[in-house]
Amino acid sequence: MITYKIHTIDEMGKNQVKTLEIANESQLQQYLDIMNLNVVKVEPVPGYMKYLDVRKIFGRIKTGQIIEILENMHVVVRSGLSMNTALLDLAKEADTPQIANILTDISYSIQLSSSLSAAMERHPKVFSSTVVGLIKIGEETGELESTLKDAAIYLKRIDNLTSKLKSAIILPVFTLVMMMGAMAFWMIVVMPSLIDVFESFDMELPFITRVIIGSYYFLQANAVQVLIVLVVAIVAFIVAKRKVYAVQFKVDQMLLKLPVIGITLSYYNYAFVAEYTRLMVAAGLPLFQALGILSESLKNLVFKTGVTRARDLISSGRTFSSSISELQMFTPLVVRMISVGEQTGSLEAQLEYVSKYYYDKVDYISENIAALIQPVLTVILGFFLIIIMAGFLGPISEMVTNIGK
Repeated sequence: MITYKIHTIDEMGKNQVKTLEIANESQLQQYLDIMNLNVVKVEPVPGYMKYLDVRKIFGRIKTGQIIEILENMHVVVRSGLSMNTALLDLAKEADTPQIANILTDISYSIQLSSSLSAAMERHPKVFSSTVVGLIKIGEETGELESTLKDAAIYLKRIDNLTSKLKSAIILPVFTLVMMMGAMAFWMIVVMPSLIDVFESFDMELPFITRVIIGSYYFLQANAVQVLIVLVVAIVAFIVAKRKVYAVQFKVDQMLLKLPVIGITLSYYNYAFVAEYTRLMVAAGLPLFQALGILSESLKNLVFKTGVTRARDLISSGRTFSSSISELQMFTPLVVRMISVGEQTGSLEAQLEYVSKYYYDKVDYISENIAALIQPVLTVILGFFLIIIMAGFLGPISEMVTNIGK
């Protein structure tokens, strides 16, 4: 693939610059003819230039915009309009240049005898494997209209679920940050004054007080070194989390064991797995293939590994319910409902029930997170206060008593 930078002038007389990745000069000329662009200059550029496009870096397309694209495509297919013409018209009315470029690129690909799913597959950061898979099934079965609608509904549900999950996590994280800020304020502002008072009285201090004061002096003398080590450790952890499978798996595993947050993440993944599998089954995709695509869409490695393992068990002749039961990571309710669906031929309906059930669970947690997280935060705050009281209130009380004598 060759990367080109195309300088054009739009209908309003404004200069436009587009970075395009294309196979060869022949296809480039076809693209320019099809798009009917007023070209000023075309120049080949290094491949890495596509990653330096400021609009792509800072103009990330939101899920709501992707949903709108899918809904518009659904309307086009239902009305019987030409997809090529409709996409170009939609590109002219797009809210951002990024969306306009994507729609024109899809139109271009279709005009070069590419399928809609293959054209969308050229934009993996916009259209997930789940969406592309649904579109591909719709093309193969002649049900493109319904699969486009299902894809839009699917994204709406998952986006709503993700938003509520983030809302549920924000409060405890914010509270912990505030508590750390309070501890920092105590160490920086309050502690120096107390230490000066204790030293002026030359009094015998309890062990825990000496430990706290020693820690304070150590941090004061080695602040720069401690900060460097902390930054390096955080950066190393972030890199390892992204690149090292074992680290990512362990972190995802620990997150699932955290109070409140862990159960919320589990419920979210239960709903995601059920909703996705339901869509694939409804579209006519074999369960084995559906789980393969599903595993690529899961973010949590614990669930990703579990779904992959279930897929392997199904390939050896096991049922879906017995496979996930052996994993011991799904609740008895999930296993039982899927088993009932397999026995009665109503798997799609049972998966929809499971999805809605756990979706409502996440919704409840997000709305009641303050009450649920309060006991945990109370324990953490109580531990902090116990240290302060044991370390400083005791010596202060003794000092006041001595002054009274």
